[in-house]
Amino acid sequence: MYPIVEIRCTQREGVTQKAEVLEYKPSHIRVVIQGTQLTIDMQKQGNVYVGRQAGLEFTCDATYDQISSQIKRK
Repeated sequence: MYPIVEIRCTQREGVTQKAEVLEYKPSHIRVVIQGTQLTIDMQKQGNVYVGRQAGLEFTCDATYDQISSQIKRK
């Protein structure tokens, strides 16, 4: 089971989606949107992870510690 985070589309206000974290490091995460095979590589920029896919920008404000703590609880 993978950690779950919420990602937001910056161009479409109010559009959020749950995503599973396939890979995570303090500097970047790779997520797959739940129910799809669409992956997004996201780089740490300030306090958020930012990635682009299909011409859209997505952000995730989960911290590295929040992601890793989901693994430790399982």
